[in-house]
Amino acid sequence: MTDSLYTPYSQQAAAAFRDAGFWNEDTLPTWLSRAAELTPDEPYIEMAGRESVTFAELRDRSLRFANALLASGCKKGDVVAIQLYNCPDFLTAYFGISWIGGIAAPLHMPLREAEVEPLLKHSRARAVVCAPKSGNYEGTAMFERLRPRLPELAQVFVADSAEAPESGASMADVIAAQPATPPAPLPRPEDPFLLCFTSGTSSAPKGVLRDYQTLTANARIYSATMEFDSGHRAMIVSPLTHVYGLEGVNAALYKSGTILPIERYEPRSFAENLERYQPTIVYCAPAHVAAALKEDAFAGRDLSGVQDIIVAGALCPPHVARAMDDLLPNGRVGSLFGMTEILIATQTPLDGSAEIRHGSVGRPLPGVDARIVDEEGRELSGGQAGELQLRGACLMSSYMNNPEANAKAFTPDGWFKTADLAEWVED
Repeated sequence: MTDSLYTPYSQQAAAAFRDAGFWNEDTLPTWLSRAAELTPDEPYIEMAGRESVTFAELRDRSLRFANALLASGCKKGDVVAIQLYNCPDFLTAYFGISWIGGIAAPLHMPLREAEVEPLLKHSRARAVVCAPKSGNYEGTAMFERLRPRLPELAQVFVADSAEAPESGASMADVIAAQPATPPAPLPRPEDPFLLCFTSGTSSAPKGVLRDYQTLTANARIYSATMEFDSGHRAMIVSPLTHVYGLEGVNAALYKSGTILPIERYEPRSFAENLERYQPTIVYCAPAHVAAALKEDAFAGRDLSGVQDIIVAGALCPPHVARAMDDLLPNGRVGSLFGMTEILIATQTPLDGSAEIRHGSVGRPLPGVDARIVDEEGRELSGGQAGELQLRGACLMSSYMNNPEANAKAFTPDGWFKTADLAEWVED
């Protein structure tokens, strides 16, 4: 499927990234296998109202789902879409797809039939893992209506439900019927794995297809930047259908840490979970913090164990960051800049002043080059605003099956044009 739709990095560029130490032989299955062998009984997933999931349990459940995918006719290189809220089954599907060398394609929960159809068609998805019917979300009914128009869509799995679905296959049932044996062959670092859609049109979606090399490089680099260790506890408020949430998943796995996904955001439950779990890092958006502050949801809460709250996805008003900072006796608020196309690109320094942490998005990560240019493409120095352009070991190599978007997105010398305004400031 990917041979004609995906343009990987050249051998020369790949060799340069490996020689620089940014790329190696890591894949997500190698990380999960290592964590399950070294710390089998340590919790990897903890969520309010749900049983915790250890590394060994997730390895076994994801292997069983991998074999269920193979039994359904999926194979290496096939796309499997995931439309789920944050829950353990999302991670079971995510890693299950990785075991078979498949490509995981997260779909945001608010998307409905008209938005989902072009994405599934563009990616030639072979299977979908979806949430059960709830409220105005139709679950399998939507995908069953789409199947006649999507001949390559062969199977729909319903996750996070003990009840038999009206149509499709129960994820719980297929997992129970399969062995927890690793399939062969396992994926290679250069194999594509994650397909995330950004914008574009219904006829030409902009899909970012990345391999394990860029994905694991970003997790390793960010883990080192933030000084993560095995006691790492990451609260993920962002949906796992966004790369922001998934990079929290990957970075924690790399360090055999624990993830604390929030199923559905609500200001007071957010504050309650901060107090209950005392995370070492929180991945969230400015709106999550602002809404909780507005409702005075942190009043009386013990946040003494919360270390870093990282806001991203939009510029955080400094007064919001400062107000949250004041509530953390042993923590701080910082910012990062990221995009689906490059994952996490910048981060405010841990030892940065409040002015830097609350008024900037920090410095480029190792392996990420940044420049700011004017409308003529001339590089600008400090104090001058222009377009931020990026390149490096975590940048996508191309959009999937969209030559027009690729031509517009990259400069002739290989820089990615973010279309975001930025300026350098002294730190």
